[in-house]
Amino acid sequence: MIVLALLTLMFGNTTELKPWQPQFNIPEQIIETIVYVNNSSGVVVYSDETKALILTVNHVVEDELKIASCTGCNYNIKIKFLHLIGNIMPLKNWEVYDAVYVETNSIVDLALILIEPNKLLHYTSLSKKDPRLGEGIWIASNPNRTYRSLKKGIISSKNRMYET
Repeated sequence: MIVLALLTLMFGNTTELKPWQPQFNIPEQIIETIVYVNNSSGVVVYSDETKALILTVNHVVEDELKIASCTGCNYNIKIKFLHLIGNIMPLKNWEVYDAVYVETNSIVDLALILIEPNKLLHYTSLSKKDPRLGEGIWIASNPNRTYRSLKKGIISSKNRMYET
């Protein structure tokens, strides 16, 4: 299961979040920003009328990037959105976009993917403040190919070091 905890602990406001809305609306707003990246998870972190940026983890896209390293090669990275109709998720209502550009950082295992949907998408902005121990977070993912899963948690550690 791919979990974008780094992103979700930094959630700021979504494009739909208004200062007067109660905090329990946040999950409904975040859920619209979760996408499939290949068969894993990603979150829309920026969008305007022509382009959007998707944040995911590097290990989801690194194999495709090795293949696409030749001049003129295309990325074989698909970004998929499934839109709800009421509370129903019709499986034939997918929007699929190809990655136009990908920037990665293997040290922190993050990747930023540019797509060109030519329309404004729901997105989540990143918080400018550092997370604090004990602070609540939302973890967004697509575990085991389930779509748009959210889990609530807390920050249990910061600046944890890993061997690579």
